[in-house]
Amino acid sequence: MSTFGLVHGARSTSKVWRLLIPELEARGHRVMVVDLPGSVPGTTMTDLADAAVEGFADADEPFILVAHSMGAGVAVQLEDRIPLEGMILLCPTIFYSPEQAPDAPPPLVLTDEEVTPVNGLVEPSREASRPAFWDCPEDLIEHELDQLTGQSAVSLAAPFEFHPIKVPSVLIFAEEDGQVSPDWSEWAAPALTGKPPHAIPGSHSPHLARPQEIAEIFDRYAKEFEQTAHASST
Repeated sequence: MSTFGLVHGARSTSKVWRLLIPELEARGHRVMVVDLPGSVPGTTMTDLADAAVEGFADADEPFILVAHSMGAGVAVQLEDRIPLEGMILLCPTIFYSPEQAPDAPPPLVLTDEEVTPVNGLVEPSREASRPAFWDCPEDLIEHELDQLTGQSAVSLAAPFEFHPIKVPSVLIFAEEDGQVSPDWSEWAAPALTGKPPHAIPGSHSPHLARPQEIAEIFDRYAKEFEQTAHASST
């Protein structure tokens, strides 16, 4: 049994994990979630990391940090702040500057117009957001689109230098992701985790489209991370 700490992506809340949580619990795992204050104009990526640390303050043992989309930028700030057993980046995006990561391709496939801030918030149109959920049932797509908020523009910028993840980790990317560039995922996986990405079919929101499959993948990585931790301690 492992503990998973789930960090949602931009414009979202912890409710986005509602289908995955029971699947993980059915496999014997404990789950923690956190809500990030990203919809408040002026909120920075550092503020989001602080909120995650506070949200996971009750963790009494190392756990597996799961970060979706923009949440990956939060996750990579937490290695030295909370006890981690491993890290899973699910369809991640981290907005490094050219100075921080000069070899990194652009992370998004959205147009500049769609991500131009208005009153300090990035809020792509409903039409531009729909590809994030294209393989979900239509009623679920409509529900998720209704739940989306704006995202503080400054919270998307990485306030830290690029560095590889120190704990056991994996980057999972969706082959038909309508939000994240596959070129970025192919670059980021070896750069951050030291190994190729784990490719899965589908959209940017596999935890909504196929929660059973994602829970099985997470369960396998939990066992792998546990074995790695055991091997390093002997």
